[in-house]
Amino acid sequence: MKDNLPTLDLHHLPHKQVIDVVTEYINFLDPPFQIVTGKSEKMRNIVIEIIKDYGWTYHEQHFDNYGCLVIMEGK
Repeated sequence: MKDNLPTLDLHHLPHKQVIDVVTEYINFLDPPFQIVTGKSEKMRNIVIEIIKDYGWTYHEQHFDNYGCLVIMEGK
């Protein structure tokens, strides 16, 4: 199921652009969708803060894929 969700891939995006790119992308979507952060802890933390600001929750795409977050509605 989750593999066919709308996906934003942040690979190769500079950290300083993440807030704008993620915000622009999610302003036109309702969860569920996924955001690929890669293994960068900084990238992941930026995305998680944005998701929390929207009041949404998240989990890893698969238990062994730390680099892709699935965004869900509500808490």
